[in-house]
Amino acid sequence: MIKPLKTLQQNIRFAGECLQLVKHAPYYLIFKTTHYCWYKCPHCCEKAGPDQEKTYIPQETIFEILNQAKQDPLFINEVVFTGGEIFSSYKFGDKKYIPNLLNFAIQNNIGVDIKTNAGWVNTSFGQEIFKDLRKVITDNAPKEYRLPKIQISLSLDKYHTNCFENNLKFIQELAGLPVMINMASFVGQEPMVQEFEHQLKSKFKTKELISLDSNEHLLSINEKMLFQHSFANLFDGGRASKNPEAKHIQYPQFAFVQPNRGKLLKLVAFDNFGRVTLGENSGRKIMTPYLDENRQLKLLPKIMQDLNKSAFKEALYFVYYERIWNPIPTR
Repeated sequence: MIKPLKTLQQNIRFAGECLQLVKHAPYYLIFKTTHYCWYKCPHCCEKAGPDQEKTYIPQETIFEILNQAKQDPLFINEVVFTGGEIFSSYKFGDKKYIPNLLNFAIQNNIGVDIKTNAGWVNTSFGQEIFKDLRKVITDNAPKEYRLPKIQISLSLDKYHTNCFENNLKFIQELAGLPVMINMASFVGQEPMVQEFEHQLKSKFKTKELISLDSNEHLLSINEKMLFQHSFANLFDGGRASKNPEAKHIQYPQFAFVQPNRGKLLKLVAFDNFGRVTLGENSGRKIMTPYLDENRQLKLLPKIMQDLNKSAFKEALYFVYYERIWNPIPTR
C-alpha cells in the first residue's frame, strides 16, 4: 500500500538531510584491519572469527589514507584501529604492525583509539604486546598534564569469555602509564560494568578524577591511567542478525552520524575486504570500494565522492521503496 503524499514528503526531506550530512559533516576514520578473531561471538556485526582469513590492511595503505585525510579540513584528526582482533597480528608473526600504526598516527597529531577484546593476555605472545604498548605509551606521553594521546577500548560484556579476568590483567600490566582506558559495553549491561568497577577499586588504588556525565566517568590509577565507560546499542548486523537481543535497524543504513563533543560526526570505516562504508554497524550499507580495478588505492577525495553517490542511491531506495513496503519512521 502506497503511503500518503505527506509521508513521501517527510521521507524526501529526511533523505535530503542525510545527504547534506554525507557531504558536509566532519568525520573520523576507522580501520577494521582484519576480520580474523579467535572469538566467534553471537553479537559480532562483522562476522569476525577464526574461520576468517589471516590478512590485514597493509600499513602503507593506512599511512597513505591518513596522509590524505590530514589535507581535508573535515577530518577531525581521530582514528580508530580495530578488527576482528587487531592484536592477532602478533600471533602470525607481524610484531611491528601495531606499534607502527600507533606511532605514525600520534606523530602526525592524530588521536588514537585501538580496540581489543584482550583475549590474548595469557598467550605466549601476550607479554610482547604489553612490552610494545608500554614503549609506545611512554614514548608518546604528554609533556604536560593533558589527556593521554592513546585510548585503548576493552570489551566488557557477556559475550566475551573471561572478560573480567582478561581486562583486569590488561590494566595491571599498564597501570601507572598515561593512557586512557575505555570500558566498552552495551546498553542494558550496566550492572556488569558496575561490578567490574567494584573489582577494579578493590584490586587497584583508584580515585574519582572528574565526572563527565551520568553514564561516563573517569578514574585514575596512580593518577596517570584514566578510565571512561561507554555503552553502545547492539544492532542486528552480521552474526548478530540471529541474536534476539540485537536491536533492529531499518533500511537503508543512515545511522552513520553520532553526537561527539557537541557536534555531529561521520564514521568513515575502511575494512580488510577493500570496502569503505559510512557507519560500522548494521543495515543496508552506504559503501564503495577504496581500491580501483588495478587494486590500487583511490585518492581520498574520489573515495568520498563515491560515498556521496552511494548515499544518493540509498536515499532514492529509501524514498521510492521503503516508503511502500517498510517506511522508516520520520523524526
